Amino acid sequence: MPRSKSCGPKSYGCFNCQRRTRQKDRYPIHKKYKSLLYKPTGRTPCETDSLCNRCRHMFDSILRRKDDKKKSSTSLQQPEEKVLHPSQQAPFSPPSVTLLFPCTTRGHSSCFLCKRPGPKLVVVPVDVRHRIFISHEIDIPAGARCCPNHLQRNIEKISPSAETTTVNRSYISQLIRFLRTEVLKTEKTRLSFDNSSHLIDGDYVDLLGIPKAAYDDLLKYVDGRVKSTPSRTVRTSLAIFLMKLRGGDSNKVLSTLFNISKSGIRRSIKVIRSALIDGNFVKENLGIQHITREEIIHQHTRPLAQTLFGDNTQPQVILVLDGTYMYIYCGIIKFRGGQFSWMT
Repeated sequence: MPRSKSCGPKSYGCFNCQRRTRQKDRYPIHKKYKSLLYKPTGRTPCETDSLCNRCRHMFDSILRRKDDKKKSSTSLQQPEEKVLHPSQQAPFSPPSVTLLFPCTTRGHSSCFLCKRPGPKLVVVPVDVRHRIFISHEIDIPAGARCCPNHLQRNIEKISPSAETTTVNRSYISQLIRFLRTEVLKTEKTRLSFDNSSHLIDGDYVDLLGIPKAAYDDLLKYVDGRVKSTPSRTVRTSLAIFLMKLRGGDSNKVLSTLFNISKSGIRRSIKVIRSALIDGNFVKENLGIQHITREEIIHQHTRPLAQTLFGDNTQPQVILVLDGTYMYIYCGIIKFRGGQFSWMT
């Protein structure tokens, strides 16, 4: 039977790129594309013309960019005013409430502790201000600035400049929220190092391996480099790190003891380790550069060692090297597994 001759076109090409398209890849040209097609092609599409999927997506993205530009221009001309809920708006009032709490100077251009002028001054963090208020009952005004070394060393040695402080309603609301948070945190805390009177010196040795005085001295190296969070303070983070070194307890056990999530335990250990390594602790206590030859001779060398291996007229540095697993080859003889000590 002879085939019937069709009168339609043998192939259908894309109106834009002239690429031959299959039946499932042909899309009719929408009215919104006609103005865009006239510029690159110089022709006006008719009803039988079609676009390929690639060109259709390309023109869609062009139209989308134009719409975004129109929206941005209208938003710049007529900015929308955001209306906050009354519960989200902080009450504002001038400082009119006088409290019988001593306070310090605000000290924006100079340090409120040593009165040294700037420019290298930092704003006292909120957690430090709250800590001083709880421990010393002294109010540090918001925005007060001080030297960076005061935050790490002697921020506790603070003296008030006035016997009363004048605040507004916003500050009182913030202070009440902070005290409420501290009360809730104290109820949830199981093992706390924030208050120095909770644990005695023997407890510090049993839990951390160092006495309380050494713990406070070590705290100076990380204070200012580690930030306090709502779940843990700098003292708690340092205690977690030392307990990890002391007993090698798992993060799950430490999480139970301190009532902190395991992710918080991991972050505490990480930030304390970074603060000790990047700070001055490692430089001052480890490595050859932290001690001189004279200090080794006069402070770390016993008289018996100097008598046996040294010279009485001129003291020498005596080093003891342990070569338990050192291989020594001397001709055919091979010494292995022996302990050798050299005194020089």
